[in-house]
Amino acid sequence: MNTGMNITKKAEIFASHLVEVAPHIGRIKPSLLLPKEILEKRRLGRKKGISDAEKEFVAQNISVGKLMLMPDEETELLKIEYKARHICKRALLVQDYMLYDNYRSVCEDFDVCKGEYFAMRDQIDARWDELLHRFSEGLKEYISSCGIPKKKAAEIHRSMMSQMPTRKVWYHSFQFWLEVREYPVQPGSLPGMDEKWMERTENLVKSLISEQVSDLFDRSAAILQNLSMGKSITKKATGLINTAGQILNHAVVQEPDMLETAQKITRLSSYVQDEEAFAENLELYTADLIRLADSYGIYLDLSSLPVSVDYLMSLGENTNQTTLETA
Repeated sequence: MNTGMNITKKAEIFASHLVEVAPHIGRIKPSLLLPKEILEKRRLGRKKGISDAEKEFVAQNISVGKLMLMPDEETELLKIEYKARHICKRALLVQDYMLYDNYRSVCEDFDVCKGEYFAMRDQIDARWDELLHRFSEGLKEYISSCGIPKKKAAEIHRSMMSQMPTRKVWYHSFQFWLEVREYPVQPGSLPGMDEKWMERTENLVKSLISEQVSDLFDRSAAILQNLSMGKSITKKATGLINTAGQILNHAVVQEPDMLETAQKITRLSSYVQDEEAFAENLELYTADLIRLADSYGIYLDLSSLPVSVDYLMSLGENTNQTTLETA
């Protein structure tokens, strides 16, 4: 891939605009695996029917062979974790990198989730004894209902409960923070770091261009599909034009052919109200994206196009020929 710019210059641009961000979120999950002996007993039969209390315990606490100490609270914690990870993911430009300006706003939203997370932890901590006792009693009933002798059932119960993390260990296992690093302008000082830094920067250039070209193409193909089916294109067209505008604005991509194509796509805003003119120009720019992808060795899912690639490429050839004749 010819990026049209030396790696040192690229690294300087990345260092000026990008930060590498990795969320560290998690904690010990107080859960247990069901012993094979119990699973086998339940599979082969039992001495008595299932009580309402046991039904409730099974419904709330057992999932895919695991016992959960606090399923409702666990669900709430997982929701916060998902929200925080999504906040980071949606701001990524490529790989684990995001624009520094975006990172600053991500921090604010992330910190809100962090507050919710630790507040939830403290609420659970205040109810730990109650939750643990309720779980223990439910587990005791669950084990004894399997037809296991009383003494053996008590031993299994004690063994399983001893595997639960202590309140203190669980409490201090919570982590919720962002690891952030600037892009290194220069390679490290240890032997062999020059080559690794060069390789890392080259790979980031390739990934960034591939991500941008693929995103523009996928959006263009989706709009062409809508046009072919007579559906509205307004929302998707706005998304495509905004994406191209962002490529021009954030200044991380410096390849002339990439910038030229993005510039063309932003001009589609002039044709949004004229569907026919919009479609004609979009087909031309989609052909440009296919050529761009081919020159950089980027894979595109061409099957998503409602028209043939040969047709699109012929449009580009006709346009180029007309331009030459006019000149």
